[in-house]
Amino acid sequence: MIKRLLAFFFMTIVMVSCSEDFQPKPKGYFRIEPLKKNERKFDVPPLPLTFSFPDYFKIKWKDVNQFNLTSPYYSTTIHCTYMPVQKGNFEENLTESIKLTLGHIKRAAGMDEKIIEDFEKKKYGIRYKILGEVASPIQFVVTDSFNHIFRASLYYDLTPNVDSLRPIYNEVEKDVEQILSTLEWRDPS
Repeated sequence: MIKRLLAFFFMTIVMVSCSEDFQPKPKGYFRIEPLKKNERKFDVPPLPLTFSFPDYFKIKWKDVNQFNLTSPYYSTTIHCTYMPVQKGNFEENLTESIKLTLGHIKRAAGMDEKIIEDFEKKKYGIRYKILGEVASPIQFVVTDSFNHIFRASLYYDLTPNVDSLRPIYNEVEKDVEQILSTLEWRDPS
């Protein structure tokens, strides 16, 4: 009797559990459509620099020389810092900027550096692409070598995952390159 009861119980479980076609679904990510880009000009005195950036970034000021360009749609923030060169602080400020970038190497899979030399615009510096699952994959520091240093770093406002963030990264990388290519010092030095 116990054997029949167990067999009945087992058959009931098998029949109930087989009533649906179950297939595990792969982990997926939201589809991210690129936004339409309308150019906007950054020209805010007293900062002696100008550049163009997409209008889906909003400016949030931290203080007179620091601001963020934030994009809620892409969940990204570009932290920007202008450092005026004063007596004896050029090398110190430049070294500090590079140290901040190199601090991300611990988690990086690699790094790509691009030297920036634009003699016409008096713009010199380095753009870093930090590869792998890092919080800040693109950073740059530019200077006119005499009066100005401008530093920017891109941060995601979410956990970095290279595969899922690739569409965002590709779009925002273009935006950072736009900032770099259009950046000019307002006062000739």
